[in-house]
Amino acid sequence: MSSPILDGSNVTDLSLDVYEPEDIEADNVQRATGNTNIARFAQSLWGTIQAKGHRYLYYRVYYVNDSGIATDSPNESRILTKSVAPPHTVASLKSHLCNIEGVRENAQSCLFASLSDGKAMDEATQISLFGPSGPGLSALDPVALVVHSDKSVVVKQKNLLKDPKVRSTPSYVYYRLYSTKGEIPSKMAFKKGESSLGRFEALVIAPPHTVASVKACLLKIEGMSFVSSAKSQLFAVVNSDAPMKDNTPLQFLTRPYPGCVADNPMAFVVDALREYRVQAKYRCGECRNTCRVL
Repeated sequence: MSSPILDGSNVTDLSLDVYEPEDIEADNVQRATGNTNIARFAQSLWGTIQAKGHRYLYYRVYYVNDSGIATDSPNESRILTKSVAPPHTVASLKSHLCNIEGVRENAQSCLFASLSDGKAMDEATQISLFGPSGPGLSALDPVALVVHSDKSVVVKQKNLLKDPKVRSTPSYVYYRLYSTKGEIPSKMAFKKGESSLGRFEALVIAPPHTVASVKACLLKIEGMSFVSSAKSQLFAVVNSDAPMKDNTPLQFLTRPYPGCVADNPMAFVVDALREYRVQAKYRCGECRNTCRVL
């Protein structure tokens, strides 16, 4: 009998023979000792998972420019860990992900175990790809492959082995947009009557997540790439006394985080002297309208 195994974040298909006729008698004999067929099935299942490696590893791919700004919406997908050639190191996992995504071998890239990590993993590091541990266990906390080049330059024909894209529930970061003279309309506005209140998906920011990377992301999505990051300030809340420092690390995987609710957004203040209107193709998670981004 083939049965799907659900563990909340991963779905794993395993073909196992359970409760064959001879097992019923064995259960009756062994029930007194507690060694029932259910217990043996659990042990068999765990052994099969370890042997076959049938768990998913979730990942996102970011293509960033020289300033560390993502040049395209990040791809979100997953692989079966059994597809990674041994030995299981950061280098072998990165090589497989680049192959699946069609990233050319000469492209500079690095791998983050989590979007909340401050630096990339060392390529010689051994990693666990079997069982309930290791990187990429959930679509909400995927591995991040950061490619330091524009997507159009480094991506060749897509590999047919790539698993279909997955879609996680978006976590938004809310902010109000200001010039030094007062609030201004946001290109990421989503609520009628609140033109200065914008939002973006937290996972669109390439790691490492710092105040500087969030400011760069906001300048990009608001069509203000001509504004220097040094001429912008990010406040944790609208009534903050001082802006956050650029090297301050931020995390968006668990609540609470700055700007996690629309009623208490961050404040982004820019010193922009000229009009900005740039369109692009980024689509918010649950928004049916195409948001405009540089």
